[in-house]
Amino acid sequence: MNKNEILEEIVNRIVLLELEQKAKKFHVDVKNIDERVTHIENIDIEKRLVKLEKNFVVLKNDFEHKLEIDYKKWCEYFSEVYPQKKPHKCPVCDGYGNILSAAAKIAFDEMLRANLPTSKVCNPCEGKGIVWG
Repeated sequence: MNKNEILEEIVNRIVLLELEQKAKKFHVDVKNIDERVTHIENIDIEKRLVKLEKNFVVLKNDFEHKLEIDYKKWCEYFSEVYPQKKPHKCPVCDGYGNILSAAAKIAFDEMLRANLPTSKVCNPCEGKGIVWG
């Protein structure tokens, strides 16, 4: 036997040993499963599961009720601390979003002829014409 044949023989033996070990473990696992099923049948697991489900539903309902109460408390707190803001027409630009410059009010026609800017964006409403407050 040459070196390669010896190595191949060793690898084959190792593979066989691993397969045998897995087969033994599987047999033990199957036996354990049978024992566990028998044990579960003997301890009346179905009644216990029904009881657990009922308890879970009760706990879930209590938790949802508590969450709802907490939510309402937080809503009341924040509505006092941060009152609801409503949109209003901007009093600075009268809802147009831009403001005529002082010079434009005086000589609007002359500025149009000279191509000078006649208005600028309103700062309070940022050109939207609406302020919140």
